[in-house]
Amino acid sequence: FYGVTYVAMFNIMLWTYGAFVMSGNKSNINVKNIFINPGVIGTAIGIIIFLFPITLPKVVVEPIKYLAALNTPIPMIIIGYHLADANLNIKGASVYISMFIRLVASPLLLLAGMYLAGIRGTILVAGVIATAAPFAAANTMFSEKFDKDTPLSAATVSLSTLLSIITMPLIIGIATLIK
Repeated sequence: FYGVTYVAMFNIMLWTYGAFVMSGNKSNINVKNIFINPGVIGTAIGIIIFLFPITLPKVVVEPIKYLAALNTPIPMIIIGYHLADANLNIKGASVYISMFIRLVASPLLLLAGMYLAGIRGTILVAGVIATAAPFAAANTMFSEKFDKDTPLSAATVSLSTLLSIITMPLIIGIATLIK
């Protein structure tokens, strides 16, 4: 449940600033794109169903379950397809700096900020977990959508995922010790 807030903010940033950066088109940043996008609409519907005793009919629930089961495999197939042509020997310090910021610096800054704000317990750990996660598969899907360097994107998503095998347990371990 705590992750919903992070996912909602991620989707707002993805469909506004992310779309702007990838497309170079300033018109992608507008109120419509902030609130009318798949991530925010799905999150809003989920919160409404969670907060109110709404029981959806089986004819609606079953297809949603099948689609939800595809939530991870489809992006992984897309990344795998592009990774086949990618070179994991990535050149350029900026890629590694961005991985360090995503996998180490951001979660530690969030941890420090939440700790100083007096936030402890499950919400602190949940926030750190969300922030310590590797680059999203949406990077590769957006690079494909906006005709950018998709093999590089697939390689950085994959490499950040591999590095997160080391960084996430360490960062989460620190968070659980402090909580």
